[in-house]
Parts: sequence; structure tokens; C-alpha cells
Amino acid sequence: MSFLDSQSTPFINIKTETEILNSNATVIFDSGDDSFFTFSQHHFDQVVNEVQEKQKQLQEPVTGSLQLFDVIFTSKGSFSFSLNGNADHATYYQYRIKNLTFGQTAFENIIATTTSDNRSRVGFGLLQYGRLILDYRNKKYYFLPYDSMACFNVNHKAERFNATYENNKFRVGIVWDEALQGIMKVGDEILSINEVDFSSLSMCEVLRSRHEKAIEADKLVITLKDIETQDTKVVEIVN
Repeated sequence: MSFLDSQSTPFINIKTETEILNSNATVIFDSGDDSFFTFSQHHFDQVVNEVQEKQKQLQEPVTGSLQLFDVIFTSKGSFSFSLNGNADHATYYQYRIKNLTFGQTAFENIIATTTSDNRSRVGFGLLQYGRLILDYRNKKYYFLPYDSMACFNVNHKAERFNATYENNKFRVGIVWDEALQGIMKVGDEILSINEVDFSSLSMCEVLRSRHEKAIEADKLVITLKDIETQDTKVVEIVN
């Protein structure tokens, strides 16, 4: 384990692999991030380059089970929370990662999104499966799974949309699913999710509300204010 800065942000090691390609990376552990794993675009580009080099060596495409991940969705929008002005809008990707090894424990079928951050990160979602001990003095970390299983099938659901906070409003940041793109618009204000009122919450209150968990519910009834017409509309989503 190493540290990023004077605040001792911890770096930990992960590994993804197939029959023909191993990819190792040092990532940030961020306990304030609800997700399991977030893929930085820089890290993703490195892995793509590794795959392309392997293709050249094999003189044939790397396909099927030999790939490290599959693309689920591609969309434009923003994840970031911005008190004033517009958050940066860019193209993002949502992937299913076939496997990821953390310490001695393996995980399968992980869904991750790319971000514009320079570093990939492991978040609080990891702690659903075990305890993480950070030994700062000796610069080591230990992951102790709650179950004796050597491999966990995480089997994440693909996200249909993501939210952001922009211009003092909780808004739709990205619409991943094409089936929703004619109904939800990037920038629509989110007034409520499953009768939980977000219309008057500050950015800090939205963050404390763990809104990501609300979005992951099996069924969502979302009340929106259209960014163009200012009309109120209700969208139902079954995850």
C-alpha cells in the first residue's frame, strides 16, 4: 500500500485477468464513494492498449471470454456535483468487468463506469463483502471476506441513469438506457424518487441522503421538471 498525498489517501492493488492477459493497477480506496469500482478513463485507455498489443502478438482479435470487459452503455453527461455553473459534460462508458482480484479474493460480473479522474478507485461497495484493514505504519492492507468463498459473483445491475447536482438543483446527469432517452433529458430536475422529496435539498443534503441507493431500487417512480418546458412529468423505471 502507498499513499497519494499528505492526507494519506491510500493506494491499493487490483488485478483483472483472462486466459491470455493480466492487467494490474494501483487504485485509490475511497470510503466516501458508494460504488464498488470506478474506472478512470486514463486507466481504461491503458488496458485498451494492453489488449491491442496482445492482439498484435496473437495476430487475431481478442474476443468473447478473452476480453477483460464488455461495453454495456455509452452516453454523454456529467457525474460531478457543482454548486455553481455547469459541470463538465463528456462521453462516459459503462462496462461489465468479468473479474477483478483484490488481495486474495476474486469478484466476478462487476459493472463500472468511466470517469474523468486520473485514478480508478474502489469504494464503499467493497465493504459489503468483507473488512478492509489499512496498516498505515507498515504500508500494508488486508481484506478479510465475511464469507469463506474464494470468488464472489457480484452480479451488479446496469445503471439506467445517473444524477448530478448542478446550478443548485438535483438533476439527471446521464441517461444510459436508450429506451429512456426520449423520456428523461440530461438536466431535468429530479423533484422526487419513490416519494422521497429532493426538490429543496442542498448539495450536502443530497450527498448525505445516499441517493445512489435510491436509484438502485427495483422499481423507481421519479418526478421530474423538464429542463426545456418546465413541465412536471412522472417516469417509472423497473431495474
